[in-house]
Amino acid sequence: KSEGQVLYYEVTGSHTVRSITKTKGRYWTVISAANTTFTKIPKGLLRIVYIKDANANNAHITLWEREGDAREYFREFTTVNQYFHTPVLINNL
Repeated sequence: KSEGQVLYYEVTGSHTVRSITKTKGRYWTVISAANTTFTKIPKGLLRIVYIKDANANNAHITLWEREGDAREYFREFTTVNQYFHTPVLINNL
């Protein structure tokens, strides 16, 4: 057994890159501690949510059309990324 862990983040901003019209799909979400500046919009990126973790470290949550696009983009960064299949969106940002 292991103890449960609750992570929380403070949202400091967001940017919708491409319009999201469907709330059901095979989207992918990535939580990344990388201090990435998105100067070029990578293939498949839909949304960026800028966050701070419990220790006030900058990070971001990105939403992607496909898992492969997300993994390809983050391959060049030496950081810990968490990937999540996201079948349903609550599209209120």
